[in-house]
Amino acid sequence: MAAVVLIHGLYHRPEHFAVLAERLRTDGTKVVVPELHRGSLAADTAAVQAVIDALPEPPLVLGHSYGGSVIT
Repeated sequence: MAAVVLIHGLYHRPEHFAVLAERLRTDGTKVVVPELHRGSLAADTAAVQAVIDALPEPPLVLGHSYGGSVIT
């Protein structure tokens, strides 16, 4: 099963995905929730790309609000 990368919104933190991430992990899914707010959209995008590049296969990526801009 592919990993899941959850990207939070501008006024959120990775902890906002805690319940969802834990549920997915309980079901055996690898979940990554990177921290954003690196100072710019370009920096946040690069940080998420680095997470994706480190995974062995393409993940399912979900972005909430600003996180959608980051993954686009």
